[in-house]
Amino acid sequence: MFNFNRNTKISSIIYIVDDNELDLKVLAQEFELRTNYHVKAYTSGESFLKDLISNPPDKKQTVIIILDYALNTINIDAKNGIELLKTVKEINREYEVILISKTSDQDMITTALHFGAVNIVKKNENVYLRLQNNIKWILSQRDLRRKRLEMIKTIISFLIILFLVTMIAFFSAEISQF
Repeated sequence: MFNFNRNTKISSIIYIVDDNELDLKVLAQEFELRTNYHVKAYTSGESFLKDLISNPPDKKQTVIIILDYALNTINIDAKNGIELLKTVKEINREYEVILISKTSDQDMITTALHFGAVNIVKKNENVYLRLQNNIKWILSQRDLRRKRLEMIKTIISFLIILFLVTMIAFFSAEISQF
């Protein structure tokens, strides 16, 4: 496991899982150098799951997990990205998962999306930029949902106050008639 962390308060944590150590280090360092995300990197899905379960992220953090599809190229008994995706979603459906893959197999893409992946990004020279765009989209969607909930709470509070004021006015009028 590689742990890239800045000493700032961060609301998002990025887990990167790739059995290709070079790809993993390059991607993790890109996120470390260009963002303020807390980044954790793993060379196997099993070590990632062990850490995720034994050291769960703060509930206030947005959790984004980047999984390589072909995690079983070095160890054929290891879980692949789809199997890991299923396990992650069983642990917490709120975790956002992006799969990365060198191939564009349509069955793999369909299966990944079916099991809850946000997107599948092709591993090439633009992988960091594409992942960063996906992460920005995820964070903006979460922020939009949060703002919607705040607005709904405000509207409900207003309606409750309006109802109470109306009821007080109504009963005050009724009492003054007696």
